Amino acid sequence: MGKVFEIIDKIKILQIIRQALVMIIPILLVGSFALILETLPIYSYQIFIDALLDGFFRELLQTVYNATFGMLAIYMTITLALSISNTEKADGVKNYSLVFISLIVFAIFSGGLNFREFDISNLGEDGVFTAIFLTIITSYFYILINDNLKHGFRFYSSGADDTYTQMLYSMPATIIVFIIAVLIYMILVKTTGMESIQEVNRKVFLSLFFFRGGSVITSLAFLMIQSILWFLGIHGSSVMTPGDLNFDKIKNFDTSVMLSNLHSFTTVEVFAVMGGCGSTLCLALAILIFGKKNTSKKLVTLSSVPLIFNVNELLLFGLPIVLNPVYFIPFMLVPVISYLNASLAMALGIVPSLISNVKWTTPIFINGFMATGSIAGSILQLFNLFIGVAIYAPFVVYSEKRALDQEAKKINELTRLVKESEEEGVELSILGIKGGYGVLARSIADEIQYKIENNDVHLRYQPQFNSKDKCIGVECLLNWEYSNNGKIYTPLVMGLTKEMGMAAKLEKAIFKSAIKDMPKLIKILGKDCKVSINLTGQAIQMEEFERFLALIAREHKEYIPNILIEITEQDSLKIDYDLISRLDRLKKLGYRFGIDDFSMGSTSLKYLRYNVFDLVKIDGNLSLDVVNNERSREIVSFLTNLTNQFNIDILAEYVENEEQKLILESIGCLEYQGYYYSEAVDIDRLEAVLINIKEKMGSAS
Repeated sequence: MGKVFEIIDKIKILQIIRQALVMIIPILLVGSFALILETLPIYSYQIFIDALLDGFFRELLQTVYNATFGMLAIYMTITLALSISNTEKADGVKNYSLVFISLIVFAIFSGGLNFREFDISNLGEDGVFTAIFLTIITSYFYILINDNLKHGFRFYSSGADDTYTQMLYSMPATIIVFIIAVLIYMILVKTTGMESIQEVNRKVFLSLFFFRGGSVITSLAFLMIQSILWFLGIHGSSVMTPGDLNFDKIKNFDTSVMLSNLHSFTTVEVFAVMGGCGSTLCLALAILIFGKKNTSKKLVTLSSVPLIFNVNELLLFGLPIVLNPVYFIPFMLVPVISYLNASLAMALGIVPSLISNVKWTTPIFINGFMATGSIAGSILQLFNLFIGVAIYAPFVVYSEKRALDQEAKKINELTRLVKESEEEGVELSILGIKGGYGVLARSIADEIQYKIENNDVHLRYQPQFNSKDKCIGVECLLNWEYSNNGKIYTPLVMGLTKEMGMAAKLEKAIFKSAIKDMPKLIKILGKDCKVSINLTGQAIQMEEFERFLALIAREHKEYIPNILIEITEQDSLKIDYDLISRLDRLKKLGYRFGIDDFSMGSTSLKYLRYNVFDLVKIDGNLSLDVVNNERSREIVSFLTNLTNQFNIDILAEYVENEEQKLILESIGCLEYQGYYYSEAVDIDRLEAVLINIKEKMGSAS
């Protein structure tokens, strides 16, 4: 089953549709609350909003609803066309070209050419499936035509601006698609006698399901097809629910059929689709109880109020459930089992038969009591709720595991791209990456921004040792975890913060977090310990950051002698009078400075001309290479002799075994950091780790 889902997930068009659905979530959120406020099933409240501002408030809510759900198919057309354009990146096809032609075709097939009898509901939820279908066909047909015309007939205009030139460039494909769409639409009208695809859909589904008699089999068939329609993105309730508006849309339809099935429909609404089609209230509870993914829980929280009133579009399109193969089985199964439970309970007399129809927005338990006139109806709903949650639970767990695995793969790919750019010395625009990886990068960036602004920065500490295996200090290392996916590659985090213009804020947050941990660190390591904190060359050259460090020195002067600021040598410093003066001023406050990744850049040695640095940290690649490369050993030996003459300490990182440590020691490097001793650990584990290292080194000697 997992392989089937993996294959389905790789279907590009499904990924494109999901991206489009995500883009309309704000519209769904606003529309859901407008619908609830207008249809709240409290008689006194309805009287109140009718009288409020002489009915203006109700009109306002209706207008908001009409501007959101009432135009949902249009929004879907726009977002899907944009999603296709961004994914395909077709040569010569601009975003607005696909949006423009897709809107034209959707308007034509929704009956837009028949102004007098145009059904405005075709633009809303009723038209979502039509919008998806037509936009996909139109966009790819347009791209195909555009590609075939690439070396053929073209319009050009010298001296015109880009927009005008692009209009001329897209004109042939637009005209061809438009003419074909009109011809096909005319054939549809002539052969069916109906003015829109939406009308054809309604006629087909109603003719299939509204035969006489409200049997259990009929109701189950109705329920399952309604669920399938919702799953496909079609507003199943609008197409199949027997409401006055829907039946008016079908000419000569026998509304007496609707009355004979009313009992079964009420049973479905009250007991089988709690929280909306698919019993999504059960899914929401399953996510809150068994889910671990923060984004899913946040979406459920946003959806909670609408769900109570059986408005579930936000969850359907936002999670999404629509076109999500993982949730197809429970989405179909839970309503069926709930309906069978209700029918059996009523047949056995455990729950009274229905005594009245209930407005569909009436919340769970209240509608159960009102429909049956007994608390037994509410208890039956509670029983169905437990069953539904139990059915959804394993699918929630599996879905989240699958989503996390997919996200982890994308994070690994982003990490690979960042590492490649580092190795090649090419600057990578992480936020500018297109497609799913770009979406993930922007999602990580949003979380980074939120945590920085709330000073929610977590550090780990990697011990540093001398040649006697005594711990002489630690380096503060950023430990960034994204949601439930574990640690993220630090340069990826730094790259994102730099692109967002928040690098300085992050470095301040790191400083504050390290200062907060200083009492514990001094207690564990001793009062003379060295705590290294990384700082980019960009930050140290900022006057505003100097003021921040001066403030830290005033407020926490007792810790400043323990702090060594490591400036990353990758970030070439502009060595000038201003910088040297700044470093001198900070040294007078008690700060010490080191150069991280020494020898990676082309300007390493020039930093040693000034008496401002207290430590040189040998680049990890050079440190590792001393085991197998004589030239690397000579370079490190030269650096140790040079730093000794200037009274500067030298430390090798990435020390991974005893052989490497002994070689470094033999050529004069007497301070080490790396996995030979320990990885970076949480401060709560640091003392225990140091004790274990001491015991290990003691037994080894």
